[in-house]
Amino acid sequence: MSRVDGLVFGTSPFAVIEVDSALRVVEWNERAELVFGAARADALGKAVAELVPVDGGEAAWRELVDGVDEPATSECSRAGGSPG
Repeated sequence: MSRVDGLVFGTSPFAVIEVDSALRVVEWNERAELVFGAARADALGKAVAELVPVDGGEAAWRELVDGVDEPATSECSRAGGSPG
C-alpha cells in the first residue's frame, strides 16, 4: 500500500476492507472496526463473508470480487444484523 493509499485508508469516514483472491481480509480500517464490531487484528486473515454478511453469503462476495480491477462496494449488514 502506498503512503497516500495508507493515509486515505486510515482516515476514511467509511469502512474500507481489502480482500485477497481467497476472500480473506488483508486490510481492515478503523471505521470497519466500528461498523462491523471486529478489531483489525481479529479480522485479518478471516473470511470476509464471516465478518461482513451480505445477501447470498460467500457466493455473493465471490461474484462481487471476481474480475474487479477497481475497488467495489456492496450493501451489507452491521454487527447485529442491521443494514449498513
